[in-house]
Amino acid sequence: MKYLRLKNRFTGVRAIRIVATGEKVTEKDSPVQYAKLRKLAILNENRANRDEAYRACGLVKARGTVSGRIYWE
Repeated sequence: MKYLRLKNRFTGVRAIRIVATGEKVTEKDSPVQYAKLRKLAILNENRANRDEAYRACGLVKARGTVSGRIYWE
């Protein structure tokens, strides 16, 4: 599932949007759920940046035949 970090320019309220459902979780309303989703959103952003860098270097994703793990070659 994908998550997006949001921040209101005027009020500074931070929120996470769950892309699949369109639900918006704010830090003020539910801080525990917000913290959990924030970590997942950061992981998604880091993975997208890493994938983009690998593709820029000319690498492609491949799946191992025996292990089934995904790696870059």
